[in-house]
Amino acid sequence: MRPRRRRTPTVLFVLTLAAASATTTGALTAAAARARSQLAGDAAALRLTVTPIHVRQGGTMVLHGAGFPAQARVLLQATPPQGPRRALGTARAGSSGTFDATIRIARRAALGVYVAIACPGACTRQATVSFRVMQAR
Repeated sequence: MRPRRRRTPTVLFVLTLAAASATTTGALTAAAARARSQLAGDAAALRLTVTPIHVRQGGTMVLHGAGFPAQARVLLQATPPQGPRRALGTARAGSSGTFDATIRIARRAALGVYVAIACPGACTRQATVSFRVMQAR
């Protein structure tokens, strides 16, 4: 059994970049505060949930997004944890930044855990949620 690799938190990476670009102690503190603020806003902004979390082959699920830019086109994708992304379609966020998208799972979809991904515009930010495809009855 292989030991799990530790991932470096994105926050530390961004704060390191901010620190490297600052030339004085005051600028360092301000740059770090801006980076933390921006990351906190981005992380809190985009949310994605799925109902139901377990869906059968040939069944449907609903992806609900919140915190997206108003009227944004949202690209919906899915991937097994170590596989390539596949397009599920697109959704349009409303004026409140929310959307609901009904997704039909193929009858021959592989069983297992997938990750649904929703990203607005050019996909510089994304929200994710896991769901499981179960065998059809």
